[in-house]
Amino acid sequence: MSVRINQVQKFMVEQVTIARDAIYRLANGICSKPVEDLLKHFSGPKFNPSQMLVIDLLHEFELGVWKALFTHLIHLLHAAGRGSDDLVVQLDRRYRDISTFGHGTICKFAVNSSEIKKLAARDFEDLLQCALPAFEGLLAEPHNK
Repeated sequence: MSVRINQVQKFMVEQVTIARDAIYRLANGICSKPVEDLLKHFSGPKFNPSQMLVIDLLHEFELGVWKALFTHLIHLLHAAGRGSDDLVVQLDRRYRDISTFGHGTICKFAVNSSEIKKLAARDFEDLLQCALPAFEGLLAEPHNK
């Protein structure tokens, strides 16, 4: 996203520079048509630079919300196991047992998915897609709903 922001900033700076040249070097007025045409898109209440930027849901959700929720679920498994790592080990085993799907859709999981180390956004996406079958039945009723 920073590349897009830099491109927008570069474009805006170029337009303002051209408008400044039109004012100071070509002696156009601030309200003249050439200057207005250059800057009309960057002024007024309708200008909203955030509309030009594409939302990156992959990184915003999978690296933010889902990572925090997954970490919380791991803590719940530790608590439900009363300090034992048995439930977390079982979760890691379930993730490892999930077979790959498609070409690059769901990749093979790491040996220890619960550690959440060296994972890219696509890895968090795979963890999210397979979370329901992996977590199913790990917690006692009524918490397993």
